[in-house]
This record gives sequence, C-alpha cells and structure tokens, in this order.
Amino acid sequence: MIRAALILALALSAGASAQSDGTAVADEAMAPVYPAPVYPLVGARYGMTAICRASYNVSADGRVVDICTACTVGEFYNPPRSAINRATRKFAEATEEALQQWRYDEANWGDRGVETEFQFFMPQGIPGRLPDPPTLDQCPGSQTP
Repeated sequence: MIRAALILALALSAGASAQSDGTAVADEAMAPVYPAPVYPLVGARYGMTAICRASYNVSADGRVVDICTACTVGEFYNPPRSAINRATRKFAEATEEALQQWRYDEANWGDRGVETEFQFFMPQGIPGRLPDPPTLDQCPGSQTP
C-alpha cells in the first residue's frame, strides 16, 4: 500500500483539521494527533479517488468502537466493476483501520454518534473528481475482516 500525501481527514462533528503530512489535528477536547488512513494499492492502480464517511462511538477508555463505514469511489480510468468493488472495500478497511488507532482524551470518553469523513486523492488526480459523498443511512457496518 502507498501512503497518499493528499488524504484529507475532516472530522465533521469532532472539530479536527488536517496537516500537510496527512495526520489530523484535533481541537483541545481530543488527543492531539490521529493517524490518517493508508491509501489502498488498488485505488492507486486505477487512479481512484474516494470519500469515506464513518460513524462511531468513543468507549469509556477513549477508543473508537462500533464503527460504521460507507465509501464511494470516483473512477479516473475505466476500471472493471470488480476493481471498483474491491477498491470500495479497501478504502473502507483503510478508514476503519485508521479509526481503530485513534484515541480520545477523557473529555470525550463515552461520546456516541461521532461522524468523520476521509477524502482520498491521488497526487496526480484531477481536482474536483471526487465522487458524491455516501450517506450513512444504510451503513453496512464494519468492513474490516
């Protein structure tokens, strides 16, 4: 897998912003740094962009639990449907694996229904080629095997 320099982590309700190195920096109420997801190789192979949204709870010890992820993939080249399906799963897995490493400080322990969005861009990607963001209304649940 390659590390995309342009992964942008936006915490919709958590108040985080992204640094140029791909890590997200939170506001004062949370841990200072969150690892960003790793860009999936299948996405890079086909020049795909993606938007992944996740809803989760914060456990009593500050860990992210009960993750529900939904992703949409943008296609720059015309990949086969099987590659699109595989990439969608891999983007979701990358999102969940990053979230599982996040830690919140005591002020946020027990938070429920936190939502976060990750935008995956290829360095040579065309600006504005992101797909429409997914909804979490019919979230399939955890995508991590």
